[in-house]
Amino acid sequence: MKRLVQNKKALSMALAAALAIAPVSAFAASNDIRGHWAERTITQWQDKGLIGGYQDGTFKPDKPATRAEFARIMNQALGLNHKGNVSFSDVSSRDWFYNDVAIAMGEQYTAGYPDGTFKPNEIITRAQAAVFIAKALGASGGSLASFKDASSIPAWAQGAVGGIVEKGYMSGYPDGTFRPNAVLTRAEAVSTLNRIMGVKPVEEETKKTEKDVVIDESGTKLKDQTIEGNLTISDKVGKGKVTLSNVEIKGDLIIQGGGENSVYLDNTVVEGKTVMDKKNVHLEVSGKTKLPNVEIKKACSMTTSNFSGEVKKISITSAISDKTTIGVSADKLYVEGKANLYITRDIAQVIVEKDAAGTELEISSNGKVSTLTADGKVALSGSGKISTLEANVDGITYTSAMTINKTETAKGVDKPSRTNESSSSSSSSSKTSVSAIGITGTAVVGAKLTATPTPAAATGTYQWQRCDTVNGTYTNITGATASTYTIATGDAGKYLRVVFSASGNYKGTQTSVATAAIGTAVVPSVKVTALAFTDTDTDAAQMGGTVTWTAPTNVSNVTGYVVYASTDGITKGAKLGEVGVGTNQLVIPANTTYAAHIIVVAKNITGEAVSANYASVAVTDVVADPAAGATSELAKVTDAVVTTVPNGTTNDKASIEAAMLVLANAAVDSANYTVTIASGSAYDAGTKAWTGKFVVTNKTTPANTKTDAANRNITVVIAADPAAGATSELAKVTDAVVTTVPNGTTNDKASIEAAMLVLANAAVDSANYTVTIASGSAYDAGTKAWTGKFVVTNKTTPANTKTDAANRNITVVIAA
Repeated sequence: MKRLVQNKKALSMALAAALAIAPVSAFAASNDIRGHWAERTITQWQDKGLIGGYQDGTFKPDKPATRAEFARIMNQALGLNHKGNVSFSDVSSRDWFYNDVAIAMGEQYTAGYPDGTFKPNEIITRAQAAVFIAKALGASGGSLASFKDASSIPAWAQGAVGGIVEKGYMSGYPDGTFRPNAVLTRAEAVSTLNRIMGVKPVEEETKKTEKDVVIDESGTKLKDQTIEGNLTISDKVGKGKVTLSNVEIKGDLIIQGGGENSVYLDNTVVEGKTVMDKKNVHLEVSGKTKLPNVEIKKACSMTTSNFSGEVKKISITSAISDKTTIGVSADKLYVEGKANLYITRDIAQVIVEKDAAGTELEISSNGKVSTLTADGKVALSGSGKISTLEANVDGITYTSAMTINKTETAKGVDKPSRTNESSSSSSSSSKTSVSAIGITGTAVVGAKLTATPTPAAATGTYQWQRCDTVNGTYTNITGATASTYTIATGDAGKYLRVVFSASGNYKGTQTSVATAAIGTAVVPSVKVTALAFTDTDTDAAQMGGTVTWTAPTNVSNVTGYVVYASTDGITKGAKLGEVGVGTNQLVIPANTTYAAHIIVVAKNITGEAVSANYASVAVTDVVADPAAGATSELAKVTDAVVTTVPNGTTNDKASIEAAMLVLANAAVDSANYTVTIASGSAYDAGTKAWTGKFVVTNKTTPANTKTDAANRNITVVIAADPAAGATSELAKVTDAVVTTVPNGTTNDKASIEAAMLVLANAAVDSANYTVTIASGSAYDAGTKAWTGKFVVTNKTTPANTKTDAANRNITVVIAA
């Protein structure tokens, strides 16, 4: 794994391929790097034919790289080729990056995440890239003291960062920080690999003062990162999806791409403006997301999901004729241009400015405006509530369904008037708008796609459509008018979408983002696991019961499961039934002919999985046992049940067996069964070795009995003194444990002892024991001398306690 680069010429050619991830142009100077901090390095590489740009003549130096992309750069740049096993739930053999992930595993420079995922499409951070490089090159150690944010570098990355910085492969920023959670861009990748090649870094590499990031690929997920400048979601995202989670943006968030179900901000903080500059884009905020200033330039929708953050100000900065939905609470909403607005949440203050005359503002039943100041003519509708309406202009109207608690009309201005709307208009204004329609499922023949509107409870009609190209003219699929659609063979190679037309209490028509090109299905290459079956039919040569299994991790190419009887667990016999994907069990009726095995096979529209992917379970023909009850109860009397007898039990055969029988009878249904010991048992008091058989007898008539088939050999344990545990735990509370209390602890007896107890309780088994201080302790704040005794008490009943035999004399240290 830890190899050094030997052939720089080969490395250079590999880098040219590695960094040209998108379709590239010839090795000519790009038109977007002038003035960039890495301009000289990028230009040198392009002049030497080491790297190319995109077909549009750009290089996109600030485009962030994903984990999968960086793995490809690493593998090709360093000549890595040893493949390992890939078992990540989010990596398929059909993915373009599959081989690169396999090499990453084989070369052991990453192991993925604890949840079994690789997260190939997540943007890679500088810390993660440092670990990749360090493990691949065998770099470790090195000091982090020069970085002001050394404490923010994760423990798992500290050795790697120190190692590659010491070797000069990566560097920090001019302000003395490393910024481990910042993204790694294409420019930084060039600079870093330039250093690995042994090329002297150019001067500009140390002069970077800002970091703007551009996202232009659908499906991008940015997580746990800091953007030092602006983050732009470009129009090249189209109607695709972009997710930001735990991201801090120091500059502006500019949204120029996305569609009806596109941009998601979770626990994301934007210090600058959030600019909505794409028509019909949908922005959903969740968690503790904070947006101090939202600027809306085009019709869009904003909604929330489990939102506990804040939106300070929203501004409509231009005339917008199409409806814009404000589905998020905010402190202020400024309407600067004529607009068509739909408010579904609480807004503290809405200001309709003079230039916004003619604005239509609908407030839903869930919406409320505390103060609405109308400096421009506005038509108010809906069934929401306005606490105070400040009318500063003539011509303001409102519908009868709206509640206005107080109206303040400026001098010389006509009072707002209630409109005589028709019942149909009133009904329409109170309906909830549908903001999006999304599709889930895998785009392969035979798979089922599911359409879900936003909100999910919306009612309406569905129409699935297909097209030969993603941006072409779509035609309706005959009969495909349900919320789900099973992809047909004729759909292979085409693109699908769905149109949703709301009805009932909902309004609006939305069209989904198109699927990827439909792939051709093959029989499933996966099989079920954890197959289990117990025969509940007690007749001989017959079986019945429920067979259960665990579905494969990836069921994208599975439509159902078929269950067969089998004589050998390999050959399919009589078909016992089948179920659809999502159901992981089948009830086999009683009186079904007994079979030695049961087989479960995954299937889809193409056929069933091959024999190598059969899952089988052996079947035992269960026949009724007249002593079944006693047999079942005897199974409860395990060795573990009777091994440990109570503390104080006399160490002789009679006493030991009497204690064992008390434990055994407590384990069974003692109302209906009795446990005894068969004659012939033996006990050695020296070794505490007991040999014998237990017998279970029912208390009904006729009596039936079940005896152990063979002698048990048990080494008896007489339970220890219940206070022994407290004694052991007290030994853990050494003077060293409690001497140094945390920085900031107030230098008085109560605070010092509280801090010492936190340390003491952390040292013991705090789930079962508690540490306190005995009365009579003393503390001298001048000398920081403490005298006293610690006490350990268990949390069970009866309680037992252990106290220091003598006072401790400790000189307390308050940490620096």
